[in-house]
Amino acid sequence: NQYAVIPPMTLSVDLANTFTAGVSVTQPVFMGGKIISGYRMADIGTDMAELNSQLKADETVVSVDEAYWLYVKTCRLLETAGSFSGTVDSLYTFVSNAVDAGMATSTDLLKVRVQRDNAALSLARARNGKRLAMMNLCHILGLPLTTEIEVDQSGFGPDSASLSPQSVLMDEDSVAARADYRLLEMQAELKRRNVDFVRSDFLPQLGVMASYGYSYGLKLMGETLLNQAGFTVMATLKVPIFAWGEGWLKVQSAKKEHEMAVTELEQLSGLMELEIAQARYAVSEAALRVSMAETSLESAETNLKVCRDQYELGMETLVNVLEAQTQWSQCSSGLVEAVADYKLACTKYLKATGNL
Repeated sequence: NQYAVIPPMTLSVDLANTFTAGVSVTQPVFMGGKIISGYRMADIGTDMAELNSQLKADETVVSVDEAYWLYVKTCRLLETAGSFSGTVDSLYTFVSNAVDAGMATSTDLLKVRVQRDNAALSLARARNGKRLAMMNLCHILGLPLTTEIEVDQSGFGPDSASLSPQSVLMDEDSVAARADYRLLEMQAELKRRNVDFVRSDFLPQLGVMASYGYSYGLKLMGETLLNQAGFTVMATLKVPIFAWGEGWLKVQSAKKEHEMAVTELEQLSGLMELEIAQARYAVSEAALRVSMAETSLESAETNLKVCRDQYELGMETLVNVLEAQTQWSQCSSGLVEAVADYKLACTKYLKATGNL
């Protein structure tokens, strides 16, 4: 037997200032298509957010347009009510003078007074309606309700006869330009991409990793034991073999969601086409109503003038004059409402076709 005798000594270990540092980089090579699908889905999500903003903007424009034309209509109705009130006042003055001259009875004056009171009531209602419509427009625009607003009323002037649906209606209507239709298309595409995204979890996945590390410290008897660097490269391959049908079921579920999105797109696109057709007919009908209202107003103005002239000559009854005045007021108000309805119908048609 051989023996070695180690002399007694004191061992000292210093752990101060000992550290290990490293950095690693992982790069997927093939993830079953998950990265590409996720990237495409993110792009679609961004486009859908923009289309949502456009859709909300279109709805806001329609709301503002409705409030605007309501205010314009009330302004014109106030003018019509004021004109009617002035006409009735002038007739009341004429009949009053005729009663003083013995050419008319107090019954005639009472009839005119009743119509003058009705005209004053209509005028007061028109003022209140204008004020409420202005407050509503201020609310829609985000302005204080007491803000005074001046609006353009040129569309109700003498050139309103030039209103023609041909200047608004297009030769061919399509739902492709609508923001909500494109949203449904993107939703269906998003579901299709989701099928690939779900399937990628159950496909082989390959990746590589590189790491670099450095260690220093751990002194023994004053000598540094750790002072070295290392570089490592490795590849990983993950191959799913059996998961009790989990992957197949998830993929089938994603496919069904895609089919539902496509079916919803087909159904809603048909409803959108119906909405476009309704909006198109509404514009045509509103334009026809404007034309008829203009003709009626011209006839009512002529009839009122003839009745007034003949009544002053004693060749017409007061009842017919009052009826002519009422008819003129109704035709004038009807024209204002017809023009406002036409303007709103044009706005809704442009929104329905995606050209607002």
